[in-house]
Order: sequence, then C-alpha cells, then structure tokens
Amino acid sequence: MARKKWVIIMGFWICLALVNVSPAYAEDTQQSIKHEAVFKLNDKIAWINGKKTVLQAPPTMLNNHTLVPLRSIGDAFGARLKRESKSDKMTISYEGATIEFAIGQAKALVNGQAVVLEQPAVVLKGTTMVSLKFIATHLELDWHYNRTTKEIRLASKIIKASEAMEEEAGKEVLDIKKRLDKLTVDYLSANYINLPALEKIRFYPFGTVSIAAVKDNQAYILSKDPSKGYMIQKYDPNSAEKYTVIAVIDQRFNFEYSVKGKYKASFVYGEVVPKRLVYDEATDRLYMLVESSSRIPDKLRFAVFSITPEVSMITYQLDNSSYFKIEDAFFASMDGSTYYFGEPHAKIIYSATKGQASELFNSSPTSDKTQLVSIVTEGNLYVYDKKDGTIFKWTGNNLVKHVKVAIQADSIVYATASFGSFYLLDEHHVVHRVSPDGKMETYAELAKVSFNPGIVGVPETANWPLFGDEKLKLDRYTVQMSVDSNGNLLLFDDGILKRVNVYANETVK
Repeated sequence: MARKKWVIIMGFWICLALVNVSPAYAEDTQQSIKHEAVFKLNDKIAWINGKKTVLQAPPTMLNNHTLVPLRSIGDAFGARLKRESKSDKMTISYEGATIEFAIGQAKALVNGQAVVLEQPAVVLKGTTMVSLKFIATHLELDWHYNRTTKEIRLASKIIKASEAMEEEAGKEVLDIKKRLDKLTVDYLSANYINLPALEKIRFYPFGTVSIAAVKDNQAYILSKDPSKGYMIQKYDPNSAEKYTVIAVIDQRFNFEYSVKGKYKASFVYGEVVPKRLVYDEATDRLYMLVESSSRIPDKLRFAVFSITPEVSMITYQLDNSSYFKIEDAFFASMDGSTYYFGEPHAKIIYSATKGQASELFNSSPTSDKTQLVSIVTEGNLYVYDKKDGTIFKWTGNNLVKHVKVAIQADSIVYATASFGSFYLLDEHHVVHRVSPDGKMETYAELAKVSFNPGIVGVPETANWPLFGDEKLKLDRYTVQMSVDSNGNLLLFDDGILKRVNVYANETVK
C-alpha cells in the first residue's frame, strides 16, 4: 500500500514538472513574429502588424528597383525616424543600426560607413520611398517578394522554422507549380447546342472576339451576341455562375471631346466598334480599344476605355489621315496615369493622360505593318514585334532594340503576353514562352493534347462521349490566346473557349 502511494506521489511531481517545462519548450521551437509589414506592388492597402492601413503612396517599381514607403517601415518595426527639412537628410534607427541618407542622393551612411545606393530615395505623392532591398538588408529584416502575387513581406524574424519560405530571406519566392506530363483540354463554353444549361455560356464567332486572362485564373471575353450586340463577360472558375456580363455597349461610352480646340463634338455609343481587350497586371485594370464607325473628317478615330473597376474614357485620337489597325497596336502604362499607344502601320507612338486626347510622342522603330504586343514587368515596358521577331525596350523617350528572339518570325501565327512573358504560337501548333530578355522555351505542344469530356461546370454534359479525333483547330485568322495566372492557356478556338491545362490547378507551396 505504501509502495503504491509513493508511486502516485512521484507521478504527480513528474506531471507537474512536464507542465512547467512545456511552455519553455514551445517558446524555443515555435518562434512568433514580433513585427511584420505586408505590402503589394502598386496597391495602397497594406497590413502593418495585422492592421489594415491605407498608404498615401503604394510600393512601386522604379529603374528596376522595388520602392517602399519609409514611414510605414518605421511604424511597423518601431524604428525612429528623423528628417532635417533644410537638407532633406533622413535618419532611421532600429535595433542598433543607423542609416543616414538624403532624397535623390546616391550615397548613404550605414553605422557611419559610406554606402553607394543603386537607387536613391525619392518622394512620390508626398511620401519618401526607399529601396526595399537596401532598407531591409541594412536594418537586418527578413524580406520576401513573391513575383507571382506581387506581395512584399517584411518581418523582424522568421515566422517559424517549420514554415520557412522556399528560398532564403531576401530572394524572390515563386510558387512551385506541378507541370502536367500530358496536356489536357477543357471545354469552357458551348457552341450552337440546344440545351438550356448552356445558353449563358455560348459565344458567337461573329464580329470581334478578344480574351484577356487576369489574376485568380479569371478571364474576360469580348464577343458579339446576334440580338444583344457586343458585351464583355467575366469567366470565374470558382463561381457557380461561371460567366457574368460586366459591360455592354451603352451610354456609359458617351463623352464629349474637343476638336483642335475649336469646338466640342460628341462620341456616342452607337459609334463604338470594339477591337481588343488589354489587361494591366500592375493596376488590375481591364481596358478596351475601340474604333469609331464614323469617317467624317475631324471626328474621333479611336478611343480607349477602362472597363474595370468602371467604364470610363481614358484617351482618344482624332487623326484620320493614315491607315491604321488598332488591334495590332500596343497599349500600356507603367504608372497608371500616363499611357502609351504604339501604332505599327503609321509607325507612331502616342502618349496620353487620362481623359485627354493622345498626342504624337515619337516615331516607332518597329517593322512596317506588324503586330505589337507589350508587357510591363519590374517597372520596364517591353514590346514584341511579331513581323521582325525583335523585342524592344522603352527608354522613356522611345523604343530601342533589346534582343532578337531565336525563332523564325514568319512562322508565328499568334502572339500574346501575360504575367511577365511573351507567348508565341507557331504554325506547327507549338507555343513558345519568351522572357523579356529573349530566353525561349517550348511551353506547350498543342498537337499532343487529350480532351476531357463534357463542359466544365455543367453536370448535364459530364457523360458526353469523346470520339477520339478531337483536336484544336487553331485557325490563324480567328484564334485568340491568353495565359491565366496559373500558367494555363486560354484559347478561343473554333467558336469555343477552351483551356489547355499545362499545370495542375493547384499550386504547391
């Protein structure tokens, strides 16, 4: 009996000891963040230590460097900031580190030692902006930039050893996506089938068709309904409805404009001839390029409208003196306020500010009567010349030859750009991915695909049979192509929207 009592007492003290030790063990093995700041490129919404904050100026790219607001860094980590108004000298101190610098100056002092800045501090919209890499390195902060989501994360120490990022702190972190061994094709719309469930997901191959893949694997489709006219629909694979009409051609497209400063004229929606959709990844805005059906002298030649977040006129052009083909032009903006429009047939580059007429900016060195495709990535504008196979880079004043793509240019059937890369479809039905620096890889062999039965999101079609001879038509005159944020190809092919699955639909982190 005494022995049993002794065992019970010893068990009690052992349990008590374990209870006292456990918190200390947990504290050593599960480190938590003291301070954290989460930004997103070109987004004014930030999260400072878990609290939503609206920034006066969002993080941005300048000269290929990511700039972040200094005040927000100070607020997030409790750093001390001091500014001398007379000299524009700034000082930031944090946990024993002191950095001194001046706006626009290429030299700084870090703990009294001179350091040369690759990108000096600047003031944007009244906010001091500093290089992310410079400030994080010298304040010894962990930082990560996800190139896919554009998210910037700074922390005073690593979150947990068990949740370490895929790469070391201070390097870009990319989603690791599982590439499929065999490419498959999903039908995302129907064509001339008498089934009520398919009525809302039918597109008609009449007039202009244009598609633009956007973030979250969504896409916008411009098409013309025989009875309702042109409309823009949003495809969302995660929505029960799948397709939603977000815009039709109506009075929202009406506006007044000045004709050479002499008199006012009106552009009405009945004159709209839609030509192409353009998606700006940096600002998450969708634009539509349109022609005017009027051929009256001094009347509007073309216009550009933003479609999201709302329909509004961005710019317009009056000159009708030369031939043009607006769907072959490039349209881009690097800051969301100044826009550039490159017209390849007249070989002219126009610039514009929102709501104003575009103005002649410079001549274009691109090929005559070509198609131009543009991307803006890491603060730089690149333009691919389909006829010549050359990638041009924007200098701020003009396009200059950057690199020649190692592919026979006249074999390219279709060219597009999405999420930082160019995608070229050749006459052998092979898609090539090309980086802005001209590095090329075979991305998808579209002659070697298999088809999935039915139409995605329509259960009634799940058991529809396959006949074994299905293939992509890829007609050079009607095909449209874009690439979604997961890396899969979206094709408007033979009147049907199709998705070529290059990657699995889930990302492995």
